[in-house]
Formats: sequence, structure tokens, C-alpha cells
Amino acid sequence: MSMRLHFKGDKPDKKKKKRSHRHEDEDRGEGSSRRRKSKRDENDSAESDVEDVGGDETAWVLAQRPEDLTGPLLLYQRLTSSSRLIAVTLNPTITRMDLSTLPPPPSLSTSLADLPPEAVEGATIVDSAEGVATGDGSEDAGIGPSSMQQVLVANRVLDTVDPPRFTLRTTQHRFVGADKHGAVLCSAEARGPQEEWAVVSAGYGSKLAFRNHVHGTYLSWDEIAGGKLVLRCDSQDLNGEGDAWSAKVQWKFRHNARKAERAREIGKGGLVGVGKKLRIDQGEVDEASLSKSRQGHSLGKVMTYSSGDARSDRKALKKAQKEGRAAEELLDRRVKMKSDKFA
Repeated sequence: MSMRLHFKGDKPDKKKKKRSHRHEDEDRGEGSSRRRKSKRDENDSAESDVEDVGGDETAWVLAQRPEDLTGPLLLYQRLTSSSRLIAVTLNPTITRMDLSTLPPPPSLSTSLADLPPEAVEGATIVDSAEGVATGDGSEDAGIGPSSMQQVLVANRVLDTVDPPRFTLRTTQHRFVGADKHGAVLCSAEARGPQEEWAVVSAGYGSKLAFRNHVHGTYLSWDEIAGGKLVLRCDSQDLNGEGDAWSAKVQWKFRHNARKAERAREIGKGGLVGVGKKLRIDQGEVDEASLSKSRQGHSLGKVMTYSSGDARSDRKALKKAQKEGRAAEELLDRRVKMKSDKFA
């Protein structure tokens, strides 16, 4: 009950109608943005496969293609001779990359050992080592780094498409590179051409191969005297067992990388301009039409300063290059297209 004093003759106060948050957002122009955001969230959840990893966004999942590499990274191989798992590991004492043994993934029987007997009564338990390997990484489920020295951070170099190049950084903020002798070093504080790795498919399911950008050699391992395995980068071709690596990243980083890749393909967000630059370099975009669409001096008039055929334009440029007047031809084209105010 209101305790305010009311006097005779006072007019009653008008009650104001409370508007919902939706109307307030529409008045501020935020209603449509909220609806777009909720729609994006619904589409994102529809494309998400986080339930396949138990809902854990930090779970280690297999990188099935080079574009999946981003964020924390684990590089490992399963030796066919002994089924032992080896991983690329930082050796901070000598500032080099080495190999270490990964613990095997927990078997299904071990995971169910803590369950009550009635929960697994009548079930037939088959370990993954005894099952059939499908080649999609299911036999390596549960594999993850056992030490921080085994974790690398992968970052994609912009404007690298086919094949994409990456830099690998250790937990001590040093970039992984290779010298001309094949040694894999990790002493550079800044990245350079020697610290860039072109990642391609190794041709064995989801296995990947890492090629040094400068020397053109592949990351592999070699067995020396005494049976010790050492990490090398002197393999010239993809013809050995040690050239194909399995890569695992965290789920949320792989999911974001795939979203950026889809956005790049449609030209919105992600690596903006990479696909358009590639199409121009390959001659799929007519230079005359592209330049005309960027000009405003023609006032809507159709102004064509070339043959209109990108193929004939390329032939003309190649002919001028053979005759030694490529610079003159390019200057004439810039003058005609009015693409250079200094020409």
C-alpha cells in the first residue's frame, strides 16, 4: 500500500505502460542485430560437432586437412614396427626439437573398470588395439600431450593458399625452423622464411607432411646407432614412413578455423581478399571489368580501354615481355585505365 499523502482535488497520476526489451531494442536499432546474432548462434550450433567429443571444447581432435591447423598442436606418429607413439618435443637444453614417447591411449576396458559390474554385464569389450583401424583417427582417440614440451602453437601465414604455410612456436616463444644440414632448431625469437612450413596432405588418410619453405625438405625422423630416433628435416620426397605425421589440435580452434575457411570462400570475414587475389592471378577475373567497377570518373558510361578479353590481354603482356618492353606496355595500360594518377 502506498504511504504517499493524497489531497482532495489532486489528479490521479497516469500509469505509464512498460515496454518490453524487444521494443526498446527496436527503438535503438538493436532488435535486428539481436535476431541476426541469435540466428548466427543457431547456425553455429547446427554446424557444431562438439557433442562428438563429449561437449569438451578443449578436447584434442584430429586435424584432417592443413586448414584445420591452428592454436595448440601435437605432432605424433605411430610406429608400424612396434606400435609405439612418438611425438615432436622441445629439448630446451640444446634448443632443438627432439622426439619423445607418448603414453598409449586408455583402453576401453580400463575406462570401464570403475563402473559397477551390473552396468557392463553381458557386454563384449574390444580394445581399439584389437579392433579394425578405420583410418579416420578413431584408433587414436584419447591421445593427447603428456608434457607441455610436446605442445606447439600453429599460426597460418596470411596470403598463403596452395599450399598454406604455417609457423610453429614452442612454449618458450621460439619458432621452429630448419637449417641446410637438416637439423630442426627452435632458437629464433622472430619468424623468417626458415621458420615457415608448407603443410600438404601426405596421401595416407588424414596424415600431413611439413615441408620447410626455404630448403624444400620434409620433416621426418631417422634411426641412428643404438636404435635411437632423431628428428630431421632432410627428406627430399614423400616416400618414407617418417614423413607422414598425425596432427591433433583442440576442438574449438579447429571449429573456428573451419568457420573462417567457409567465410573466406564466400568472401566475407576470415582471410579477406585471399580468394579474390588468387582468382585475379589465375586470370579468372577480367581486369578491365574489375577496374571499371572501381572507377567513378566515367559517370556510368561504358569505357573499354582493352580488348575486353583477359586471355588476349595476358598474351599481349607476354609478347611485350619477350620483346623487352613490358614496363612500357604496363605504363600504357595504366594510362588508359586511369588507374595511376602519376602516369
